[in-house]
Amino acid sequence: MNVNFCDIQVTKYREKLTIIPIELHWSRRTSSNGFCNDTWKRLLKRIESDPNCRVVFVGDLIDDDRPSMRAKKAVIYADSDRQSAREEADNDHRDRLDKYLIPDLKRIKDKIIGMVDGDHFRIYANGMTSTQYIAAVLKIPKAYLGERMGWIKLSFRRKKDSTTMDIFLRHGRGGTGAFGNDVNALIRQNQGFIADLYIGGHTHKQWFIKVPHLYCGRADIKQKLVGYARAGSLLRGFMYGKTTYAEIAEYNPLSIGCPEINIHLIRGDKKNNGNLYIEDMTGLT
Repeated sequence: MNVNFCDIQVTKYREKLTIIPIELHWSRRTSSNGFCNDTWKRLLKRIESDPNCRVVFVGDLIDDDRPSMRAKKAVIYADSDRQSAREEADNDHRDRLDKYLIPDLKRIKDKIIGMVDGDHFRIYANGMTSTQYIAAVLKIPKAYLGERMGWIKLSFRRKKDSTTMDIFLRHGRGGTGAFGNDVNALIRQNQGFIADLYIGGHTHKQWFIKVPHLYCGRADIKQKLVGYARAGSLLRGFMYGKTTYAEIAEYNPLSIGCPEINIHLIRGDKKNNGNLYIEDMTGLT
């Protein structure tokens, strides 16, 4: 678990910053596993065009080995005479990322503020994960927060004014039940982790909510908003003419895409010493 400290310069005293959480499941297999490459390309253009946009990858950046497969490979490659085969497979895997995925990510690398491994990723012979490798090649190693979770601290600054916001990012766990259960699960899993915005993945549901919290100010009662969001995914579960994993497991259909979380910043009045503060959080799904 790590923390990525990010400074963001605010150009106006009424500003909006958009956080886009993504569970990509990238693969060159655009038909057999349902990776939505066209949706990904449109999303890249949307991110590129918005200077006030930041991106977090909530895990499963690539649609690769799941935990059970990594355990099997550990047994297969345990013998010393299999190390050269493992290293060759690792090189092929990194070459594929270098050629196909990383060029896309380079277009938005300055806007990526956090990423975790999740469930689907590769562990190389040198101990580095595929997510770590991607962050290293993009020259944003601090954006890698860990295998499952980590924090992002945003420091908004304009001249002498400033305010901060803590984001807790986790991949998540659990099934794909009703939406109410999914909301409750993310809130419950984050008990004991203090943040202003909690972002999860894993369930492929796509939503954002904000919960008001009251606290005692210097001379009155104030309100603070705490946000929760699931990242959706870019993986199509059901496809015409094909039998998919989602169909075999009898999952419910889920929307393709990701939410957008808007952080509304404003300069306060004299009660706030004229400083910046977060006025509101809104979401689009």
